[in-house]
Amino acid sequence: MKKNVWNWGLLTLALSMGACSQDDLSSECNEIRAIEGAAPAPEVVSGYATATRSVVVEDGEEFSLWWAASESIGVYGSNFKNTKYTSTNKSNSQSVTFSGGSLLKTPKYAYYPYSSANSSIAQTEVKGELKQVQTWDATAPALAGDFKVGTYKSRSWSTTTFTFSNALTYVKMAVNATGTVLEGDNLQGVTMTVKSAEGNARQVWGAFKANLTKAAESALTWNATETNLNVATLKWTKTPALEAGKSVTGYMAAAPLVKKGDVINFVVLTDNHKASFNVTSGVDYKANLEVVYAMALAEMADVVYMDANGEVIGGETEGDNNEGEGEGGDNTGDNEGGDNTGEGEGNENTGEGEGNEDAEEQLPVVPEKVTGQFTCATYNVDGLPQKISLISINSDGPGASGTNNISAKIAQQNWDFIGFSEDFAYHSNLTSSLGNYQWGKHRGSVSSSALFGTVNTDGLEFAANRATCSWSEENITAFTSSAGGLTSGANTCIKKGFRHYPVTVAEGVVVDVIITHMNTYSSSGSSHINAQHAQLKQIAQYINNLVAKNNRPVILMGDTNCRYTRHDFKTYFWNVLSSNLTYADPWVEFQWGGVYPTYPSNSLMVSDATGTSSSDIICADTQQGEVVDKIIYINNPSAPVQIKAQSYLRDYNNFKGLADHMPIVATFSYEMTK
Repeated sequence: MKKNVWNWGLLTLALSMGACSQDDLSSECNEIRAIEGAAPAPEVVSGYATATRSVVVEDGEEFSLWWAASESIGVYGSNFKNTKYTSTNKSNSQSVTFSGGSLLKTPKYAYYPYSSANSSIAQTEVKGELKQVQTWDATAPALAGDFKVGTYKSRSWSTTTFTFSNALTYVKMAVNATGTVLEGDNLQGVTMTVKSAEGNARQVWGAFKANLTKAAESALTWNATETNLNVATLKWTKTPALEAGKSVTGYMAAAPLVKKGDVINFVVLTDNHKASFNVTSGVDYKANLEVVYAMALAEMADVVYMDANGEVIGGETEGDNNEGEGEGGDNTGDNEGGDNTGEGEGNENTGEGEGNEDAEEQLPVVPEKVTGQFTCATYNVDGLPQKISLISINSDGPGASGTNNISAKIAQQNWDFIGFSEDFAYHSNLTSSLGNYQWGKHRGSVSSSALFGTVNTDGLEFAANRATCSWSEENITAFTSSAGGLTSGANTCIKKGFRHYPVTVAEGVVVDVIITHMNTYSSSGSSHINAQHAQLKQIAQYINNLVAKNNRPVILMGDTNCRYTRHDFKTYFWNVLSSNLTYADPWVEFQWGGVYPTYPSNSLMVSDATGTSSSDIICADTQQGEVVDKIIYINNPSAPVQIKAQSYLRDYNNFKGLADHMPIVATFSYEMTK
């Protein structure tokens, strides 16, 4: 028996004016048309009450989700966020049209169901919540919990296409009480309590954040601040009778966090009795998966029957024998219709007659949380020597005295740690006011040998405020790809690359910090941009290995010489990162609502930029302009330490005129679960 959860089909954004009324041809109309994919269409189901979540439709053994009437989705774009699009269909359907927004707004990300709580939230931090108690009404079979992520596929002049995918696991419970003391009772609900094989609580509900820039299977980050997160209940609103020879079914959504081998205690509750039994999960829960639990109680081993007060009683009706072979395990299947797994044989009641009471009394331990903040900065200090052998190299650079001023200004800010680039000739001046910082290795300046070859320096430096943090090791990696000679970026005249520092910002809270100075950008030829793309990929691969080894947050910062508008970050960085990781740029989060600039497109320049072209867009607000100095942070949602940007600043006011770059500053919060 195969069980499937169908992917939502294509969402087409129609930009034609045909959707507008003839009386209002000047209005800006926008439509999203939702069409189910290539799955076989189930029989048309009608007469359901209007649902607030996806309608469950079954055709024999097949399972799919239809849009209910008046459904709404949230849509994000390059210049707007969380815009409500509402379906115009009057009945449940596989194909619906959502309308809303404006022709001037291009959708990039979408989610379901729409929530006004996300009105000021970036698309990387969309809030959602799966309730602990969910309800089921067989006369209006709609999921009480559901969440879908829309993935941008393509765009033409008239349409934008998305694919919507289910982000949760869907649990079907089929209760058959034939031949047991529950036969004839009215079904109230079923509670599931999940623990790992080691006895630790396994979360099945709670609040989460969705990063709509990721695929559904990796988009959700789950909060763990509530109690009893491993206990969830499905309640039947109309308490159907458990008739002989019939199964009563219901659906609920679960967090895709249950693992194969976890022990699930089910308690079936009626108006007169309880039945408790354990099942060992035969599969990892995952997004877009239906898990079926066939609860034929009389055919299952080790079922404990209780009265309404929890007193253990005999479970069989008179004249029946409970000789079941324990086949009440879980049948599972994915969207490809995989084979059934995990038959639940050998289920064991570890509660010895009081398993239900134990499950209710043994509450999961609330994890201890450690929270705090730190501030970091990246700064290109323009430290090339002004002259080499009487040859002018950087005549407008800050020099020794200017670098002294930079040092004094940094001391006033009291940042927790700083990543520097172009720290060459004036290192002693840079450290002059910063004696309270722990410094990395200074690899020297650029000498006359750079005129004829490569100097063994990277110009990178790292400093950590001794009063607030520390670092334990320094790892230096050279880029494997570069381009440009002395007259075209000087990229090959020094050994450019990146450095890695594990920074302790609080007891037990360690963040892996990577600093870099990448290949200089040139608008002529492809060699420079190819080298930059290769460098982005090299850093991303390093981060993957780092997280796999340490399971800690990562901050990448430095002079990337890249812009989102000019460089293909998606191909060479975001998509190279492991799919389980989340990422964000505080500049994008706080200045552009989480919407990354389109590649390729006109550059978004700061108002004080020099050397701009006629195609560049000058941002009046200096904070909204994109600069090549960046801070990017990466989390593994399963790691004990998580970080979140709280602010972004291009510190123009304090540092203008001191160097040809301004420091980029970000404040982060952290949370460690013990």
